[in-house]
Amino acid sequence: MNERIQKEIELLKKYFPDLKIDENQKWILLPNYQLPEGMGWNKDSMDICVEFRKGYPGIPPYGIYVSADLRYNGEPPKNWQPKAKNQPSFPGDWAIISWAPDGKWEPKSDVVKGSNMLNFVLSFKERFKEGQ
Repeated sequence: MNERIQKEIELLKKYFPDLKIDENQKWILLPNYQLPEGMGWNKDSMDICVEFRKGYPGIPPYGIYVSADLRYNGEPPKNWQPKAKNQPSFPGDWAIISWAPDGKWEPKSDVVKGSNMLNFVLSFKERFKEGQ
């Protein structure tokens, strides 16, 4: 198991204890991710996936993989592909919302001190609060 990714998973589990990781350590599944209330989303919660892209952490994460039936006020979200080209290894029809780390991606040898997957995942709340 990749030591860096293992440390990142341990950090993520402090906030998302039910997360699942595929056997190749490429995909993370966050079950029942809570969407902001009263925003117009057609779901209160849903499963979300994120990918440890090849070359991570030198290559930053990209995209929020969501259920293909996610809607905002009856419409697909902006910056969305209804069928992600790169499908997570978990069952389902996955779409992708374009989303990248805000600011400069600066991973450090100490996972907690630099940019990491937890910071990226926590930023999803910002995107979902934007709506659309």
